[in-house]
Amino acid sequence: MYVERFSRLLSQLGCFYPILCASMSAASLSESIMTSICAKDLMVMSDIEGYGSRTNSLLLALRQRLSPSCSAGATGTVHPADTGTVVFFPGDVQNFEERMKHHPFNKAWRAWTFENTMDILQKRFPHSHVIMVTPSRRVEEAFSCFQNFMEVDATGSPVNYDHHNAWEHLKLLLEAAWRRIDKESGSSEVPSQKCSQDMVENANTHVPAEQHSPNGGSPLTFIGFSKGCTVLNQLVVELPEASKNPDLLAFISRIKHFYWLDGGHSGTVSTYVTDDSSLKELAKLKATIHVHVTPYQVKDEGRPHIGDDHQSFLTSLLHHGGNVQRKLHFPEERRSLKRHFEVLKVF
Repeated sequence: MYVERFSRLLSQLGCFYPILCASMSAASLSESIMTSICAKDLMVMSDIEGYGSRTNSLLLALRQRLSPSCSAGATGTVHPADTGTVVFFPGDVQNFEERMKHHPFNKAWRAWTFENTMDILQKRFPHSHVIMVTPSRRVEEAFSCFQNFMEVDATGSPVNYDHHNAWEHLKLLLEAAWRRIDKESGSSEVPSQKCSQDMVENANTHVPAEQHSPNGGSPLTFIGFSKGCTVLNQLVVELPEASKNPDLLAFISRIKHFYWLDGGHSGTVSTYVTDDSSLKELAKLKATIHVHVTPYQVKDEGRPHIGDDHQSFLTSLLHHGGNVQRKLHFPEERRSLKRHFEVLKVF
């Protein structure tokens, strides 16, 4: 995957890069990054506390004010289906524009920066808020490490899918995010980001903030892209245990859609969930499970287990009555990293 490609690139360049672990803290964001974020009407929420001592930084795009042509009623009331939240987990390589354009390998893929990806998602889900959960650690500014959700190796691939309190962590992240939105929308100054105040006020004009809190009842959509799909895998594996907790089950029951977008990683554990009891629990949720893949992953002759895991995942879900929508994009084309990223636009 990216490990091999990146290693080959460094070798060709005759460069040596020590392992560099970078976090997404507020202090690490340059003025140019913040300017880019403001231009896209995005909000950075740094070091949000989740389960235990774990923190993740979030990128947030609130839905725009509804126009009369949208599905609001004549009185301006917003229907529940229009007021959901999309939660997105990015893949390797993706980062802020400012960081990608200076990277020897990643600069070739600047079309898929955090900022551009959020823009794509906003257009895909125009009536929803979009939250990107960024990896808590990055290696060589290329490999995403979602170690707050699962145990990972040196380049962020999962070591196993053992219980890691992933549901508790995600729920607390979202709760903390909405509490911060409530606080910032009522203050005259936002120290972390000057442009966020107007954006929060405009977006909340028609929709009470509490309606979107994790306890507020509005629908949720979870999306993983590439390595970001490992977070979805971890959540699914923990479903049987999490469903025993009434508070977590109420949160989980709000999920209406899951999207696996060309999932893959360079580790040794399965690329898709293959545990039958976990998939049975997923099917019981009655959420729509969308699986979009390209030849880059499922037709990789060097990693045939990806295609096998993908097929096993689909077969088990269908066996248990899961509502599955699946599509292989660019089926007649050769494996291409370009097409792998483009699944973000065509799903």
